[in-house]
Amino acid sequence: MLTVTRPRPDAPTAPARHARRCEAHATLGQGGRSLRRMARAGERPFCLADWSRVLFVHYAVDPAVLQPHVPFPLDLFNGRAYVSLVAFTQENVRPQFAGGLGRLGRRVAAWCARPVAGHAFLNLRTYVRCRGERGIFFLAEWINNRLDRAIGPATYGLPYRLGRLVYAYDAAGLPMDGEVRAGAGVVRFDASVNPAEPFAPAPAGLDEFLLERYTAYTRRGGTLRRFRIWHEPWTQARATVTTRATDLIEGVAPWFTNCRYAGAHFSPGVTNVRIGPPRKLPPTPPRTPREPGRPGPGSTATVLALTALLPLVVVCTSAPRWALMWSIAFGLFFACKGITWRRATGPTRPGGNARSLGYLFAWVGMDAPAFLDPTRKVRPPAAREWLAPALKTMTGAALVWVIARLIPPAHPLLASWVGMVGLALLLHFGTFHLLALAWRRAGVDATPLMRQPARSKSLAEFWSVRWNRGFHQLAHDLVFRPATRAGLRPPAALLATFLASGLVHETVITLPAGGGFGLPTLYFTIEGLAVLLERSRIGRRVGLGSALRGRLFALAVAAAPLPLLFPAPFVGRVAHPFLRAVGAF
Repeated sequence: MLTVTRPRPDAPTAPARHARRCEAHATLGQGGRSLRRMARAGERPFCLADWSRVLFVHYAVDPAVLQPHVPFPLDLFNGRAYVSLVAFTQENVRPQFAGGLGRLGRRVAAWCARPVAGHAFLNLRTYVRCRGERGIFFLAEWINNRLDRAIGPATYGLPYRLGRLVYAYDAAGLPMDGEVRAGAGVVRFDASVNPAEPFAPAPAGLDEFLLERYTAYTRRGGTLRRFRIWHEPWTQARATVTTRATDLIEGVAPWFTNCRYAGAHFSPGVTNVRIGPPRKLPPTPPRTPREPGRPGPGSTATVLALTALLPLVVVCTSAPRWALMWSIAFGLFFACKGITWRRATGPTRPGGNARSLGYLFAWVGMDAPAFLDPTRKVRPPAAREWLAPALKTMTGAALVWVIARLIPPAHPLLASWVGMVGLALLLHFGTFHLLALAWRRAGVDATPLMRQPARSKSLAEFWSVRWNRGFHQLAHDLVFRPATRAGLRPPAALLATFLASGLVHETVITLPAGGGFGLPTLYFTIEGLAVLLERSRIGRRVGLGSALRGRLFALAVAAAPLPLLFPAPFVGRVAHPFLRAVGAF
């Protein structure tokens, strides 16, 4: 006889019981919100695991350098992006469903999971935001388990790579050193934690921003995935880490050379980590809500329209062409200043009105969040740091008012080019650098526009972190990020950014000159295509992005087409008359 047991009308169903358990265990903070999201979506944890002896090493990086390598919008802290190396050991992985199988069932499930139950990890991750939900994106991960190497990418889209991982700890379980090898690459580090410092939850601010993350995003091919986790908040202590080799990281992420060490944390670990199932996401992440203080398209257009009045006034007064050029340049400059200032301040005025006025009228960079932040601690410049920009200032002045005068009048084009190079040294490499040092001396975080561009190891490094950093950050915020949010893939968004830069230079260069139209845009198109070639499989194979070949490639591509950027009509009708007006000839 078949007996059918009907549940009582008031008995909760299995999904409801699971949701209640999730709500009951949900703690305050990001972890609790992640668990509640899992409950609302009906996502039962796929497996459980223990993560022990976790070392986080954090690095700050320019968002424009990192964003092309990440398919999700970066989550920034005070305008800066971060990446972290996380070294830990995963232990006791077991399926979640085994809890309802009884003691024998749990033993069988644990035995089946034994081949992937425990091994060391090293992952390189960054911080992103998708649909308003903060999370992490894995850029690369190294493990020493071949079976897990096959399972992880196929199921979760994790970028696993095989390696040899060795982590050493002292008698108290605190980290001492580590080494990870894969092929010819290696990562070595020494770590230490003050034994007297107690382990505690991460304080609010940057520490919590970097540690308390409970959603992970991955990509395999064109498929984007997301999975959630939950565990108790990290108990951590600050660590000191000295990295002795990073060849392994730079092999998969050449931009890592531009990262700056920002600190480290160590945690004894967490147990019973609930790992949710992977979920596929649409190919294009949705637009994220506008950040507080960021102007909308209407306000940006208003600022740009108002700054167009200055060039119109110059045109109506029949001023020289070089006056029109400078009026357009200053109009665009102050428009960008207003946009970046409003994005960084919103309804508040960090640092007070004095610092805002200094940013708007006494500083040439566009790094508003750093400049306006009064809590940012800045190291005063050493005496030797003043020497190089002072020499460049004097060299530029000599080129403009001494060397250019020695060139015979029969060669006006050569004299104009010498004067233009002198102006670049005098202003961009000399005076503006001295101004940055003066602001740093006053305790303000002002980064020089030029960061030794001749030392660029690649063309991407040249344009992203070494040449005119203020304009680059602006192009990233106003062109690249909106393009990726609109659905363009990073290579297309990168090319669109270079094209936009070409159009801006057309406005400043060819419009006042009345000739050479299209040549500056062609120059920046060549630069964008060259960066894409450098990052392609062929470019990496021949070494265009690193070492001597990368430097020669960057120098050749940036310098050889310069006559396109400054065409003959501009040199003859704008640059030469301006240099004559300032007494160069």
